[in-house]
Amino acid sequence: MPLYSEALRAAFGPRRARPIPFVTVYWPPGTNRYSDRPFGRDGLGPFKPRILEIGNFTFATGLRPGGVTFPEVSILLEDESGEIRDIVEAGVDVTGSRCVSGWGAPDVPVADWHTALDGRIGRPEYEGDAVRLTARGHEGAFRGTLPKAQILKAEAPFALDSSIGTYYPLLYGEHDALALTGRGMVPCPNYMKAGSGACRYVLCLGWAKAVTRVYLNGTLQTLTTDYVVTHPIVGGKLITSIDFVAETADADVVTADAIGYESVGDGSGEAILNPVDQLRHKLANFGFGDWRLPPWNDPADYPLTLADFAAAAAHASLLGMEGGIRLGGTAQADKVLDVVQRWLSSNLPFRAIWSEGGKFSVLPLSHIFGGYTSTGPAVPSSVEALFVRGMIHEIGDSFRPKAEHSVLRRVDLSYLYGAQDQKFFQNLSVQDVTQPEEVVDAFELLWSAPHII
Repeated sequence: MPLYSEALRAAFGPRRARPIPFVTVYWPPGTNRYSDRPFGRDGLGPFKPRILEIGNFTFATGLRPGGVTFPEVSILLEDESGEIRDIVEAGVDVTGSRCVSGWGAPDVPVADWHTALDGRIGRPEYEGDAVRLTARGHEGAFRGTLPKAQILKAEAPFALDSSIGTYYPLLYGEHDALALTGRGMVPCPNYMKAGSGACRYVLCLGWAKAVTRVYLNGTLQTLTTDYVVTHPIVGGKLITSIDFVAETADADVVTADAIGYESVGDGSGEAILNPVDQLRHKLANFGFGDWRLPPWNDPADYPLTLADFAAAAAHASLLGMEGGIRLGGTAQADKVLDVVQRWLSSNLPFRAIWSEGGKFSVLPLSHIFGGYTSTGPAVPSSVEALFVRGMIHEIGDSFRPKAEHSVLRRVDLSYLYGAQDQKFFQNLSVQDVTQPEEVVDAFELLWSAPHII
């Protein structure tokens, strides 16, 4: 599909309308709109003629798996009056203020204007009587950590000392060690110890689809006779809890096989096994969001391109891909960006991509080719048609694709990671014996399905 709306393309076409650059900055004191000329639009108000320069909008997708490159643009605004400088120095930090930039046309509806980047600004820089803003995609959301909820003394006063400060585990996919160790795939931290009237262990934050087996010091326990599974709210957070009928000792180790999160949030939904769906769920609930109680967060409330996620999930389903991981469960939280990069390194067909508006998603390097089409009876609309040369024009004549040629002879893969044993249970090497150079790469697939398939 073309980059610009049909109305905007028509205005820039035969009529030779000059594109109007616009920048809208949501400063703490209020919103200001800037352009390279004075004009106004109904419903938006005036655009101040302050834009001196807008750099190239940078969108990049890494060739190798695992990388995340944030979109960026540099904007130079005239500030001879000192108005912008006064906003910057007013005492409220402007770093992280929303910034929307792109192009419009005088007689084209605002809804059809092109948003090149919807992001956040860094610290403004002064350049004489001008101020330079650097806007990037929603980088701040990736600087946070996950999980965010901890086992705290005030909320779980009877927890073992070793559990205090531990982040509640997050659980995705089916974890099953029956055919591997027979001692449980995931550890369960204690949050109510002996002497408190009950001995309870947390499987995960949120409602797990199923607890398949529970082990005490490696010995299989019996449901109802030895333990029950409950879903209490602890400190305002719903958890999946394993409650023992008899008291356990402080040194006892509890492990489990289980199926993690499902689609609804109360145990009634389908297990989330598709790795792309798991990534989207993780970002909306525990990465960008801070989920505590059902229902699950709506991913539409976060800077995620849901249509691209849906396409990527369909591709993963077509390939029969299944994922799973346990996050948290230790006193150290992970950066959201690090978790996303590990997901990309585990799901090699996918790359991180940003929409023109600055929303994040992943898309596959698809081996499925749909063929080229053009206008005609079968495809009457130019918007629906796919033009090779037309797409180059949409990108611009400055577009210079860069290809790197590096052919591997062998790829080594480690997969099926067990959280309790902290190791990969399976390995695979794939080799192309026709390649003369011994070029080898290795990948650890932490998000691979944690059970034998």
